[in-house]
Amino acid sequence: MDSDLVQLGAALKLYQFYELMETNKTGPIATNSKCNRHLIESIPYYQEILSICRECEKILYSFKTNLNGVFKIENKDRYCNYFKYWLNDQTKEFDSNSYNMMMLPVSLIDYDMTLDKEYRCNNISDLKINKEHFEKNKKLFFHTENLHWIKDKCTNGQCLDVSSYSDYLKKSSDFYDEIICADICKNSALYKSQLELFQEEFNNTIDSFLALEKNLETEKLNSPLKHICKIKEKPTLCNLDNRETEWNAVTALDSPDVEDDLAPDTAIDGTKGMSSTIIVSIIFSFLIIISFLFFAYKFTSFGSWLNLFIQKKKRIWSNLDKETDQFLNISDNQELNSEKIYNIAYHSA
Repeated sequence: MDSDLVQLGAALKLYQFYELMETNKTGPIATNSKCNRHLIESIPYYQEILSICRECEKILYSFKTNLNGVFKIENKDRYCNYFKYWLNDQTKEFDSNSYNMMMLPVSLIDYDMTLDKEYRCNNISDLKINKEHFEKNKKLFFHTENLHWIKDKCTNGQCLDVSSYSDYLKKSSDFYDEIICADICKNSALYKSQLELFQEEFNNTIDSFLALEKNLETEKLNSPLKHICKIKEKPTLCNLDNRETEWNAVTALDSPDVEDDLAPDTAIDGTKGMSSTIIVSIIFSFLIIISFLFFAYKFTSFGSWLNLFIQKKKRIWSNLDKETDQFLNISDNQELNSEKIYNIAYHSA
């Protein structure tokens, strides 16, 4: 975990929650485990994802106990976001388009539905962040959350040692500057939404100290688009003059759907996010079945049996058609004879 986060240690809820997740992921397989229901053993990553899936079930099960203990139930969606980042960190090296990877969140949602409603995580999904960008995005997210909990402590009159928090705010603001300025605009634009969340939380944290008449000697941050890069040895790669134009031309990493996932205060319904995954999974399953049937038809006795079955059905229908024709011919002849008898009887009268 981030060294800055370790230094703050038990003072912050984010660190405490991750420690608790590491403890809760061990032990026997969860009751009513759903991991074997959707994962396929013959497809890549099965064993690795099965192991992660079972750890996740134990973590989700522990929410009921944890949210009635150290952590408050009203912060459930925030903690669910922490879990989601942990899950994506565990699976970032796997192909996200693999069938078992797509089935992992489906399995977890299936299990989550067996838990008490008030303790369920409604936003279990893939963050859709490329692994090349994940570490930096996660670090920025963690800094944002640390600032939230520092602000929370100050609001409750618990931030007595100003110096340690002041140092942390300086380090986190340096990271904010690094993301915006140390890379080309095409890359830094990918973090725009998360940068905006960080800037808002950073400034709110400073306000919470000022409300207690504690001066951190740290200035508030400008928005990402108006941020003036700090003077460093390395040249600035995304200047203020052309930043807005270049950022607007980039499809952001945190597009609207993902942005909602990253916003810590937003309660997210994961149903919409999972619908496309489920549809793709159904199509993939259908293709697997079709491929299996084709293989069986071509290379096993199933093909011969199917041909015999079809021929047998054809003969049955052919015989049925012949019998139907014969019946209709007999009926026509009987009707014709009846008409002749009627005409003879009529003329005789």
